[in-house]
Amino acid sequence: MQVHFNLPGWEIAGESEFLGWLQNEWNFEGGEGDIYIVIIGHEEMKRMHQHFLNKTGTTDVLAFDLMQSRTEMDLDFPEPEEDPSDTDWIRGEVYVNLEQAIVQAKDYNNPIEEEAGRLALHGMLHLAGWMDNDDALREKMGKRENEGLSRAGTDQDKMPWRIITSQSQGGNK
Repeated sequence: MQVHFNLPGWEIAGESEFLGWLQNEWNFEGGEGDIYIVIIGHEEMKRMHQHFLNKTGTTDVLAFDLMQSRTEMDLDFPEPEEDPSDTDWIRGEVYVNLEQAIVQAKDYNNPIEEEAGRLALHGMLHLAGWMDNDDALREKMGKRENEGLSRAGTDQDKMPWRIITSQSQGGNK
């Protein structure tokens, strides 16, 4: 599990706690493999949304199972140490649109840390096989996200990580 910021001026204070929480949630799902969380902004998300899903505009999160997409996308990266055909091994990327997370955090009156965590978890759940293409599935997935966020500390209004900008060191709400 790794996180990479591709949005200048932003970082996670408590990155190891963030990744540890995500790893625990991935383990809870029985997931095996490498997951990369990439933090981006609206412009990069718009490009990806158009390129990969042929949809205009931005979105909050995209997830890609690179083992499944390897041949389709002609990807060239090293083979995993394990034979993925023998396991549920996944090499995945989750792209979180931090600028959209900020908008949604304000809309839902939640801390940015909670919304960014929710989006990262949401993408990971898609890699684990969760679907949200109808109301019942969305509700079920939302409940699972809430359970995971509760384990991270949202029920005590205390996230173990902070999202900060180079302009402020106190996090954002």
